[in-house]
Amino acid sequence: MLRQVRLFLVLTLLCLFGLGGIASAQLTDQQSEYYQGWVSTADRAESVIRASRASNASLENLRSEINSYREDFNRARGANTDRIQTLEGQLKALGPAPADGETEPEDIAKLREHLESQLNSLRVPRIISDEAFSRANGLISEIDRIIRDRQKRELLERGPSPLNPIFWRPAWIDVKEASQSLINETVENLRTDTVQEQIRERGLGIFLLLAISAVLLLFGRNWSEKGGAYLRAFGGHGSGVWTFVISLLRIVLPWLGVVALIAAIMLTGVPGLRGTLLIQEVPYWAAILFYFDWIGRQIYLMGAAQNFQRLTESKIKELRVYIDLLALMLILHELTLLFEQIENISDATRAVVSFPVVLATALLLLRVRQIRQSEPRQDQADQDTPRRAAGFSQLIEFLRRALFLLGIATPVLAAFGYINAAEAIVFPAVETLILIAALVIVQRFISAVYGWLSGQGEAARDSLFSVLVGFGLAILALPILALYWGARETDLLEAWSRLLLGFDIGGVTISPSNFLTFAAIFAIGYMLTRLLQSGLRNSLLPKTSIDPGGQNAIVSGTGYIGVFSGGVDRHHRCRVRPVIAGHRGGRLVSRDRFWSANHRVELCVGDHPSGRTPDFKRGLDRCERNDGVCPRYLGPVHADRDVRSVRCDCTELGPDQWCGYELHAREYDWSVDCARWRGLWHRYPQG
Repeated sequence: MLRQVRLFLVLTLLCLFGLGGIASAQLTDQQSEYYQGWVSTADRAESVIRASRASNASLENLRSEINSYREDFNRARGANTDRIQTLEGQLKALGPAPADGETEPEDIAKLREHLESQLNSLRVPRIISDEAFSRANGLISEIDRIIRDRQKRELLERGPSPLNPIFWRPAWIDVKEASQSLINETVENLRTDTVQEQIRERGLGIFLLLAISAVLLLFGRNWSEKGGAYLRAFGGHGSGVWTFVISLLRIVLPWLGVVALIAAIMLTGVPGLRGTLLIQEVPYWAAILFYFDWIGRQIYLMGAAQNFQRLTESKIKELRVYIDLLALMLILHELTLLFEQIENISDATRAVVSFPVVLATALLLLRVRQIRQSEPRQDQADQDTPRRAAGFSQLIEFLRRALFLLGIATPVLAAFGYINAAEAIVFPAVETLILIAALVIVQRFISAVYGWLSGQGEAARDSLFSVLVGFGLAILALPILALYWGARETDLLEAWSRLLLGFDIGGVTISPSNFLTFAAIFAIGYMLTRLLQSGLRNSLLPKTSIDPGGQNAIVSGTGYIGVFSGGVDRHHRCRVRPVIAGHRGGRLVSRDRFWSANHRVELCVGDHPSGRTPDFKRGLDRCERNDGVCPRYLGPVHADRDVRSVRCDCTELGPDQWCGYELHAREYDWSVDCARWRGLWHRYPQG
């Protein structure tokens, strides 16, 4: 057994430290200690897991220790890859090994034996590293399972009901004693000679911090407005960009003032143990207040920019009050958790103290739900609903229903003693609601910056760029939402590490690095293609005698040879000025089946001779009213038929017939059940 352990040690460390072969394998005492540390850690972890009595904090520390070993083993699994491939190539060059009873030249046999020996010395450590990695991975999975089971039991645990009057007086006594202990502790520290000596020695630093805090708290917002007036001189007036920047400065500068104030208090040494734990949380609580107030202000500015069409000014002001109160409820919840951490209180006291906060938060959510948007005028609804208002209204309606359920369910759960479940629902709901508002605000800001830089202005909010930004922000917000709703940071790191390892599909490993490589190559190729097209369009082709339609076909064909070939083919066949090109399903469309049904033509560009009178609108309206039946004058044939038959006939017309009709179309969308014509026709007299 000892020999096997030593062999395992040697082979594993060869892989861990990237040694190329047996000849260079020399173990040091430090390497031996490293491996023995892993063995002892793994054995200890297995004992802890079997006992399942360690605290969550101890399990998290043990998990972190095992994870560091796992990362080393993971790196070791990829060691010597190039050398192994080289040796395999050398063996392949020697040909297959001789079968039983056959021989090969002595020199080749010795070379084959030497190569196989080197290959085995490199393969075995990798196999052992895989085994060690699997062991570490399994231990981490077991620890995560234990912690998740404990969290689930704690979430579903039923405690004392806060509505029982028996628990009210003990809870009040616990709160009163905790407050009195905090005050007494602070007063006693202030009277000690050590604290007074610290105040005298650090008096100048304390005074400077207090002065900085007072200046930032009193003048920070005024300075932000003046700074915004200076920034607007760089341009972008009316875009909303600098207004957003000013709003950030309005909360950052006062928050820095709070941080300076807390630093001055800590520098005095007056707070004791309880006071230190309490005062260290003040910057975080101040950040919550400023953040929620910033959200409310941004909602007001968005409503003012829209002339309060969706929500009236009074409703937005009411909503701002509710948002600030929700921030206060979150701070009280954090204070309750800190109170439980500092003082040894009972479950009944915790339930009694937490229930009013949960109830008030639920009522505030119900009040937020009661705020409805104003009914838009009919002309505004016709213009905005197809683009933005429909999707936004659906999101608002979903949130309203969710808030109603949460506002009713959480107080009921807390009243029956499920205080942990109530807190795990209502407060993450508040944070999620604010996060959604923040994402909308940030998306509007990025779209405003894009509209300012591109010159599109307000139109940039409906652009594809804005949609992509919103999608990207939603993806980035997923880890934050997971943390809000109970996920641990280690869970996110574990998911990220597994994502980096990739996943196998049909024997092919797909990882983010592969995807990013593909995206980078595609982006480079796309930019080079665009540069080439720009050079052809602006420099080369205008100097030739090719007509504008042919120039457009050549430029398009540079990017996609299929579109180019189809356009040239259709141009020469019809012998008229229009250039008609298209593709379907990623293939070049044949000219005989160019207008096949149940396919979508993605590109169809046409041009008509000057001096001709277009008459497409009347025909298009008649075509839509007749449910796809083409009017007589649109087709070069003698009878009314459906659009499908007319277009099939049009593709087979000869030059003499075709010249009387010309197609200027942008989109075709055919379906099996009902062929709908969505193109534009131009008719002009023959000759």
